[in-house]
This record gives sequence, structure tokens and C-alpha cells, in this order.
Amino acid sequence: MKLKRWWTNIVFLVLLTLPFVQASPLDTLRNVGNRIIMMGNLQFLGLNDTVILTSLMRIMLWILVFTILFALTSNEHIVHFFNRKYAAIVSGIIATMAAFFLMDSLLLLIGSGAATIVAFVLIGGPVVGVGYLLWRIPGGEHGHANEEHAGHVFLKLCLCVFLLWILGAIKYHLIELGA
Repeated sequence: MKLKRWWTNIVFLVLLTLPFVQASPLDTLRNVGNRIIMMGNLQFLGLNDTVILTSLMRIMLWILVFTILFALTSNEHIVHFFNRKYAAIVSGIIATMAAFFLMDSLLLLIGSGAATIVAFVLIGGPVVGVGYLLWRIPGGEHGHANEEHAGHVFLKLCLCVFLLWILGAIKYHLIELGA
């Protein structure tokens, strides 16, 4: 019995190592990251980017609508005539209808609007924050003189260089995107 188990382990290991014989193990390990990225952006399906984007947005929309409706309808203090089973069924049906019958152009419009808001927050937040710091750095308190020392000037210079770096990075990425 032990001999039979030993042979099956050897056959299993040989079958497991066959792909490494055909290709170099280092190439296989290097391609793991590319394969994970390819799986993440769904290129293996052979679909274009718009179809993939709208499909993922439909899935996220279904999850969002189902979660909100289920939370509202399963709460006995808000809706009195549903138990959890009926709330799940009704929420699932309404979420499915919302995800399927929403037009692709509307989904892409919602996505671009959300992306614009996120971009304004991610880009505008640091710019406004650093601008506020530049405005308030010498900051005297209750009648004290607002004198700028060499440290304040150096800190303002560093903040201006940081702002210049942020704007340069934005310009670089916009040029790369072709906008």
C-alpha cells in the first residue's frame, strides 16, 4: 500500500513539473505578475475596454442597489410587512432590473462623473491644503507680530517645490493619457 502511494506522489510531481520543463522557471515566475494583471483587467475574455467597464459597473451597481434595498426592507422598524427572505428576493429582483435595464451610455456617464469628482479631490485637496499652509505659516497669535523667519521662508519654499512637483506629475500623466 505504501509503495502504491509513493508512485502516485511521483506521478503527481512529474505532472506538476512538466510546465517547468517546457519553459524556464524564471520566465514563468516573471510572467505571474503579468498574468495576474491580465486576469484583473479581463483581457483574457477578448472584449474591448468599454464592454468590460460597463460589465463591471453593472455588477457594482447591482451590489450597491441590493445592499441598500436589503438594508431598508429587512429592517423591521422601516418596513413592517417583509421578513428577511422576502426582503432578499424583492431586493435582488429590483437590483437585477436596475443593473440590466440601465443604458451603457448612462453607466459610462456616471463613471466619468465619479472619476472627475475623485480627480478633483485627489488633485485639488493637496493643492488647496498646501496653499492654505502657505497662507497661514507665519501665523501670529493674539497680537503677536507676524514675523517671517528664515525657517518659515524655507518651509514655504519646500511647499512651493512640492506644489510644482504635483503639477508636473499631473501634466506628465495627462500627456501620457493623450488628453
